[in-house]
Amino acid sequence: MTTTPHLPHAAREVAYAHRVTIASGVMSITGTLVGFPFDSLKTRMQTHKYASLLQCVRDTWRAEGLLGFYRGVVPPLLTITTVKSISFSIYAAARDRMYALSALPRDLTLVAAVSSFSGALTGAAVSVLACPLELVKVQRQLERLLVAERNGNGNGTGAVRIAEGSSWRTARNIYRVNGVAGLYRGFPMQVAKESVGTAVYFGTYEAAKYALLQLLPNHAPAAHFLAGGTCGVLSWLVIFPADLLKSVVQRDAQLPPAQRKYMGFRDAFRDIMRVSGVRGLYNGFSATLVRAFPLHSLNFLIYEQVLKACDGLRGEIS
Repeated sequence: MTTTPHLPHAAREVAYAHRVTIASGVMSITGTLVGFPFDSLKTRMQTHKYASLLQCVRDTWRAEGLLGFYRGVVPPLLTITTVKSISFSIYAAARDRMYALSALPRDLTLVAAVSSFSGALTGAAVSVLACPLELVKVQRQLERLLVAERNGNGNGTGAVRIAEGSSWRTARNIYRVNGVAGLYRGFPMQVAKESVGTAVYFGTYEAAKYALLQLLPNHAPAAHFLAGGTCGVLSWLVIFPADLLKSVVQRDAQLPPAQRKYMGFRDAFRDIMRVSGVRGLYNGFSATLVRAFPLHSLNFLIYEQVLKACDGLRGEIS
């Protein structure tokens, strides 16, 4: 049974009215702190050559210590929480509106269709915010490796001195050199990734939750946990090539023009397929796979429990 703390009447009204935002915010903060080191490793493996995930961990630890795994974590902690809250709020509003307009009985097919379409709309909308944030995040995660690459130190295992800066400074530098367009480098792939990924993410979660709750009606937390892990793994399996191409192109854009390899996404795709085939589109997937199921299971378990706690306030304010 979920219990809620004693709150003043006005606070209960606010908490209930903004329950989706609160639940997604708590989920995002927890998920970012737990998953950021794996995201950093994924980005490094996507854009640089490592024999294995273990080698990437060792090289990062040797060159940068614990900071290397959390380089640039503070802005995502704030911005991802904001974007996730907006994303879940848009999704919930779109989903509920579509259900209200539908005259069909709610079954597994309708749940999957409505949640997938609502997810696609949500992904396209949040891309406008997500693209510059991810671009800055990628550059911060790779800044030591990029300096090492310019200096001929390979994967950054040598002693490299860099000017420590902030993500805000990174964003200003990108804007100063390339203007607004520089902050939206990789935007078409970001839209594709977010639209498809969010459609699969919410569609899989809602469909799996619906099916599992039919089998486990008295075990909702277990259903949320399993559905969350399933949607996390499946969505990353589908969108990982797009995420890799986005990271490669964004990373390439941070090098001096003479050192850049790619003209754009098509050029990067052709080169990766020529050199490594389909396997090359999944470089770094091991880091994502390790975190996907437990992280997204935890995310949705937290989200649903906080949402339930906020829903419990309905009786207190009615």
